[in-house]
Amino acid sequence: MQLRDKIVVVTGGAHGIGRALCKRFTSEGARAVVVADLDGPAARRVAARIGGTAVTTDVASEADITELVQQTLRDFGVIDLFFAPTPESSSRAASMFPTTTGSASGTSTSAPTCSPRGPYCRQ
Repeated sequence: MQLRDKIVVVTGGAHGIGRALCKRFTSEGARAVVVADLDGPAARRVAARIGGTAVTTDVASEADITELVQQTLRDFGVIDLFFAPTPESSSRAASMFPTTTGSASGTSTSAPTCSPRGPYCRQ
């Protein structure tokens, strides 16, 4: 995937591989990188270093994931890549973002849906 001019959300973005990916996505030309992490101060530090946006998010909370998605959509209008390296965030994100082969089980009706043909994703 070409990242130039894309909107990217990374959960767990304040530490470890998530932080490294935030830096990499920025260096690859992403238009915006949203650094989402339970550790808000660390997320803000990473976001400040890369010129991104920080959002304090508990990936174990469906309400937090929903707010992360909605805030990103309000700010940027689209999410091109939602990177969720943890099992908690992966399953919650999967409930909001159907895969290319069909909807994930347990699809949430309270969150916007993104698919390759969905209203929140670029073609």
